[in-house]
Amino acid sequence: MGKEMLVFVVMVIVQFGFAGMIIISKLVMDGGMNPFVQSAYKPIFATISIAPFAFFFERPRDGQRLFFSRYVCVLFSGSQQTNMYISLG
Repeated sequence: MGKEMLVFVVMVIVQFGFAGMIIISKLVMDGGMNPFVQSAYKPIFATISIAPFAFFFERPRDGQRLFFSRYVCVLFSGSQQTNMYISLG
């Protein structure tokens, strides 16, 4: 498999990931979960699942304090974006 084919395979895997996220979101909301709670759980679960890869493959080079502040900003911006979409939609 060439390098060009690898791009398409990764794209398909990412699309399956998005489809799985949408299906799971639909199932938990039909089960009675509040959309605002679910929008907070989504980035937390993503952080827990991707953090080991980031720790081993992309170690922070500019200090732990700056790394932590970036982490906090990213964590809250994703849930805030979803909350705005839910409340305004």
